Amino acid sequence: MPPYTPRVVRACKRPASSQQVSHSHPDSRIGELLEEESNSRRCNAQVAFETSSQPYQLALWRDRVAQWCYDIVDHLNAPRDTVYLAMNFLDRSVAFAIMEGTMTKEEYELSSITCLFLALRVSTKADLKISDLLQICQSRLQVKDVQTTGSRLIQKLSLKTPMISPSSFARCYLNLLQSSVPPDMVVSLLEMACYLVELSVCDHFFAFVPPSKLAFAAVCVCVTSEQGGLQLNPT
Repeated sequence: MPPYTPRVVRACKRPASSQQVSHSHPDSRIGELLEEESNSRRCNAQVAFETSSQPYQLALWRDRVAQWCYDIVDHLNAPRDTVYLAMNFLDRSVAFAIMEGTMTKEEYELSSITCLFLALRVSTKADLKISDLLQICQSRLQVKDVQTTGSRLIQKLSLKTPMISPSSFARCYLNLLQSSVPPDMVVSLLEMACYLVELSVCDHFFAFVPPSKLAFAAVCVCVTSEQGGLQLNPT
């Protein structure tokens, strides 16, 4: 396992651009996202994951790794959606590994770091090297180990199929409220919805829930709390 695992997922101030809600037509954009989500959930790796059953120990490791990933992406100043992508990669790779046999703690660590690296390369333009990530993680793994695992996962995980994060849906859902809700409140609701999504990423139970449903539930909780005067303070 990675040597450092934080205890809680911390809310983090995101750049203003990442909090802005799109001004494109929300209905059409939601339809596009739903179609992309449907395509991604039909790929073999996703089907294998959703029909698999992970041992309890693996579920514990997964939740710890998700929290650790947030620390890494914050350190790199990378989008926090990267963690959702990394954990989806990890869940699917573990499902294949279970089908083929068992998975040791060392193999899980290797898969975790490899999936995070792949997610960072997919979601950011940063020229991150494997050696740099291993140094940040304080891992004793070798670059060649991550390269070999990465090549194998790229073949299995259908990475050419776009993965949609819950925050993309949340932005579109909240875009529907722009005509009746002040802009600053929309941004506040989006920030809180994204935080709730980040919490769900750290819980194996929610790994099987489609991103569209996760986002809808998060937005509903935030809107209901705002209407009821409740304070959901992530700090």
